Amino acid sequence: MSNSSIITSMVNVRLLAANSGALGWESPFFSPSSPAIVVKGANPNQDHAFVGTFNGAIHKIGLWSGTQQATFQIGGAVRGLAHSDNVVYANVGASLVAYNIDPPNLLWTKAMDEISWGAPYVSNGIVYSGSWDGKLYAIRTDGTTAWISTAFDFWAAQPIVEGGVVYAAAWEKLVALDAATGAVIWQSSTPNGATITSPVGFGDGRIYVGTAWGALLCAFDASNGNELWSSNFGGHPTPPTYRAGRVFAAAENGGGDGYLKSFDAADGHLLWTSQVPVSNSGDAVSRAVFDGPYDHHVFVASQNGNVYAFQRSSGTLNWKAGVGSVWPIDPKWTEQRGIMPWDSYRDIPEYRTIDPMALLLRGDIYVKLNLPYPLPLEAAVVRVRQSAQGMTEKQKKMALKQLSNLDMVSDVLKEAITMSKKQRTKSNRKKQ
Repeated sequence: MSNSSIITSMVNVRLLAANSGALGWESPFFSPSSPAIVVKGANPNQDHAFVGTFNGAIHKIGLWSGTQQATFQIGGAVRGLAHSDNVVYANVGASLVAYNIDPPNLLWTKAMDEISWGAPYVSNGIVYSGSWDGKLYAIRTDGTTAWISTAFDFWAAQPIVEGGVVYAAAWEKLVALDAATGAVIWQSSTPNGATITSPVGFGDGRIYVGTAWGALLCAFDASNGNELWSSNFGGHPTPPTYRAGRVFAAAENGGGDGYLKSFDAADGHLLWTSQVPVSNSGDAVSRAVFDGPYDHHVFVASQNGNVYAFQRSSGTLNWKAGVGSVWPIDPKWTEQRGIMPWDSYRDIPEYRTIDPMALLLRGDIYVKLNLPYPLPLEAAVVRVRQSAQGMTEKQKKMALKQLSNLDMVSDVLKEAITMSKKQRTKSNRKKQ
């Protein structure tokens, strides 16, 4: 698990170790509005993350360094991204946009009648997106229209495509459309007309949906739309996600008990409830994501300011890390191909015994003076940040008091560094 990472795009963008939550890098230069997507290159230096912002930009970030590589100005809040064949597709305001990333240039823009909420989906040369205008758009990757469905009130549906079929929610209905033509294959109603307001999930030949105001988690046969089971979730579920015979969801918008839950995908019975809640006092929660082929963890981000990692088999909490208290954006797991700070210090025992507050002071000075930043110090800063989450207010005040002389120390060190050799020699002679 040391060779995998989690990207969060909340208050800013962070790369975290998937097995511990340790911070690799943090980019505070913009406020993200979309989940990150990862585009791998021929080598680690060519791996990048792309994240959209509220002011209509898509940022290209070095995946293992956190440095900003480029900014594509689009216009309008970017709600979701998808990638295929060197092109990033984005739902930007009331438009679907295609942007070539190397060399960077705008390819085309397709106007929709209302804004879109969520990410587009690319499959077999067609980009699919829903809009608040109630339509489902299918646009070819060359920018021409394949079809637009007005058969249902799709209400900004975020569709998925499996086996040549588009599955999308349409309020109280689940709909399957032919991906090439838009023809309706089947439609199915939710129990008691409960409304579906979030994207659907797929796995093992089933479509999974969560309902608002009905507080249900449901499964339908993907081939014909027949309802297979429905479970009382006890709140509005997040978009359900499937992994290895299980379905995962948490209470969204503060409904229910605030825990992440795991259900058997075959019959819908509850398998476990997370060791700790992921939502408190009305906090919204992201959908659950997983650590690729490892199958050890399930991750969620919460409006309470944390991202959580639970043991996928049991719901035991492995770690949590602070990522900022904003509306939660889905984290992104990726295979690690670079050397990160947590790889550099984890096997050096002496760094486990050094006073972390002293290292925090020294690390902050390095940042202030723009000096090369020793990796063990960076690791200590991460450790202090994590420890601070459990501090009382009194302990925090005492720790902050220790930082009161930091600016003075920085000025003295800066003067020592910038003093010329001649000045130092003259100063030394005077002392003699």
